Amino acid sequence: MAKEKKCTKCGEVKGLECFSKSKSAPDGLQYKCKGCVRKHYQENKEREKERHRKYYQENKEYYKDRKRKYNQENKEYIKEYNRKHRQENKEHYKEYYQKNKGHRKEYNREYYQENQEYYEEYYQENKDSYRANNAKRRARKRSATPEWLTEEQDLKISLYYKIAKALEMMDGVKRHVDHIVPLKGKGVRGLHVPWNLQILTAEQNLNKSNSYSDW
Repeated sequence: MAKEKKCTKCGEVKGLECFSKSKSAPDGLQYKCKGCVRKHYQENKEREKERHRKYYQENKEYYKDRKRKYNQENKEYIKEYNRKHRQENKEHYKEYYQKNKGHRKEYNREYYQENQEYYEEYYQENKDSYRANNAKRRARKRSATPEWLTEEQDLKISLYYKIAKALEMMDGVKRHVDHIVPLKGKGVRGLHVPWNLQILTAEQNLNKSNSYSDW
């Protein structure tokens, strides 16, 4: 098998690692080398962006179906990859969020609107799973709520959720009421009581783990 190939653009003979894969080519590699492809894209960036955007719009359903199928077949892998990536890049995510929180909010809203049909269909296909997870969450909270809580303490718990909602409405930043000691942590289980609650932004809460380092 040949170890080199001639680029049809620049005419140079280069190693096979200099060519991207192509299913339609007889040898499985593109005719142009990576350098020429990259140079062409840089010189025609706006035109290429428009071409890709138009192609995507014309084939939107195909891409949606492919993405949905991939997500279904690789659910656990994607979940673990995202978790690990967030843990390894906490500072990057924090910095990016601060710089782009306004843009990100608008992008998420537009992305959801464009893909609302996909999300609704995904929910319908996984409705039982959503219900089961919500039921587990509610059950954990109930079992972690002591019977000896006073009415005043119950009101304090409700107040945390009201304050979180009020803050969210004021600045548009999503808030979570978090358990300082997790209800289902690694080696420790907290209680659903006022002194075990804190209000965090969604980003801060998602960057947390269910471990409790003070124990």
